[in-house]
Amino acid sequence: MAINRQEAKAIVEEAISNALNHISTIKEEKHGDTKVTKYEDIQCPLSRNFTAEIGIQYLEKFMKIWPLKDSWKFCINFLESESEKYRYEVIWSIPTRRKPIPRVTASVYVTILCLSDDEPVSVFYIFEGQHLVHKAGTSEFREVWFRYSTYLKVNT
Repeated sequence: MAINRQEAKAIVEEAISNALNHISTIKEEKHGDTKVTKYEDIQCPLSRNFTAEIGIQYLEKFMKIWPLKDSWKFCINFLESESEKYRYEVIWSIPTRRKPIPRVTASVYVTILCLSDDEPVSVFYIFEGQHLVHKAGTSEFREVWFRYSTYLKVNT
C-alpha cells in the first residue's frame, strides 16, 4: 500500500511537532542522586561580563542537568579564547574504586560565543567522534552518545 505525498508530509510534520513538544516540555526527573532540571533554569551569562572562569562555572551547571547516571564524572578544561569565542573540552568518564583512572573517556568540545554585549552567550557543542553540532537548549542529551564514543575506543 503506497502512501501519497500529503499523507507522508502529515506524518513527518506530526513527528517533528511531537519531537519539538517533547524537547520543550522536559520535566524534572530523578536519576539516582542527580536532579535533572530544564536548560531554561540555568541563568546564561551575558556576553559583556563573560570570562573563561565564568564559562567553566556555567558549563558545570549545564553538564549537571544532563540525564546521566551518577557513575559518570566530568572535568572541564579551558582550551583557548580568540576574539568572541571561548573553547573548552569536557572530559567524561566512569571511574571506579578498582580503576580510578578510567580506561576510556568521552569528550565534548564546547564553544561559547559572545556576540553582543547585552545578549546571553550562545553555547554550541560537539561530541568526540561525531560531526553534529548541538546548540544548548535545543538538543536533548542522550547517554548513548557517550557509550558509542567509548565503545568505539575499546573495540577499535
